[in-house]
Amino acid sequence: MWYRKLLDLLFVPRCSACRALLPPGGGVLCDDCREAYEKEKDAFCPVCGKTFPYCRCPEEIHRRSGIRTLCKLFPYRSHAGECVTSRMIYRLKHKPDARLSSYFAREMADAITAFLQEEPGEYCLTYAPRSPSSRRRYGFDHMKVLAEEVSELLGIPLVPAFVNRAKREQKTLDRWNRFRNCRNAFSLLGKPDFRRRRVILLDDVTTSGATLCTMAYLCHLSGARQVVAAVLGVTKQYQ
Repeated sequence: MWYRKLLDLLFVPRCSACRALLPPGGGVLCDDCREAYEKEKDAFCPVCGKTFPYCRCPEEIHRRSGIRTLCKLFPYRSHAGECVTSRMIYRLKHKPDARLSSYFAREMADAITAFLQEEPGEYCLTYAPRSPSSRRRYGFDHMKVLAEEVSELLGIPLVPAFVNRAKREQKTLDRWNRFRNCRNAFSLLGKPDFRRRRVILLDDVTTSGATLCTMAYLCHLSGARQVVAAVLGVTKQYQ
């Protein structure tokens, strides 16, 4: 696209993980970080034995909340700064980066497409929004941006279905307080019509499962026929 070329000329592209300079049109990762990213994606699920992009296993806590399938791209180690994926997630959350958002959207869309081929049906898409305080702090909602791109790539309608009024960040809480925080924070935005529809929930990372489980519960209350989830990273199994 012409505007991408113009951006490359005005703002020299850098690797989203290590910030090394990239050639124009060089994507989002340098060669070393791309190789490391692919290796991190090749981690095996301890349940089904498949690599992450092909794994569909939900955690038990997800399954009990009515989430049938969990698509994910890689294991996420939140305290391992040397991991390419953790640095990419950090940048996605903290800095507006159109190239990185588009890259993750394509990766997520590919994983969801593989699932849709196995389980065809009528789907709609929704996502876990940022809290107002977090949007004010960082100036954008990374999940809204990501969900809009995934929706366009898949041709699946996007339904903004949730309000997040959280007063505390999930990362500052232990497992059970995360669930309490989510129950108090998330509510439906208006009256989304999920009756007899299959809903795909998007989030960046799942750790305790609190956010996805709360949203899945609200989707089922709104009449969803089936709820599946798709995330970039999964933390719990690797802590």
